[in-house]
Amino acid sequence: MKTGRTLTELAAEIDRQNKTKHDYIADTRAMTLELEPIAAKGTVLRLPGHGEFAVRDYTHGQIAAHTNIPKQYYDRMAKEAPALLANNVNTWFEKYPAARLVRTLDGAARAFLSDAYRPLDHYDFANVILEAAMKRKLEIMSCRGEGAGRLPDGRRVAPHLRRLRAGLHRLEQRDRRRAARARNGYLY
Repeated sequence: MKTGRTLTELAAEIDRQNKTKHDYIADTRAMTLELEPIAAKGTVLRLPGHGEFAVRDYTHGQIAAHTNIPKQYYDRMAKEAPALLANNVNTWFEKYPAARLVRTLDGAARAFLSDAYRPLDHYDFANVILEAAMKRKLEIMSCRGEGAGRLPDGRRVAPHLRRLRAGLHRLEQRDRRRAARARNGYLY
């Protein structure tokens, strides 16, 4: 059985994320990708005036795409030659400058995007979705696990649809029983 968060816990997590997230627009010439072996953070992205942020796996993919470094090679450098990776990325940041949106959460860079990207977060969606769900008397259930800083997906279920789903389940069971009887030579 899958278990998830209650709606109250989900709302608290969305609120916590809303308070700890920050978005920065910076020129790539001012950014540096560096190794932090002492702090055990792995790779960090330094943004002058804003701090340094651990780089999440998803963000590494976005940096690879922006610098036109094939992801397979990028991952190999990250694993086998992190200094080479930092040098390559920093060289491309300097050679082809661009304004980028760096989205952070809990001290980690969670996204590396175009500065034209329109940020929408769980908080923004929750405000709209929960209001609409309450008007339609829908029940919100957390149904999928979390990972990599993401929240579980929410599933909406109207009470009458739950009854319909239970009715369909009973029909499926009846059909299975009939099929079993037919296999055993019984007529129904």
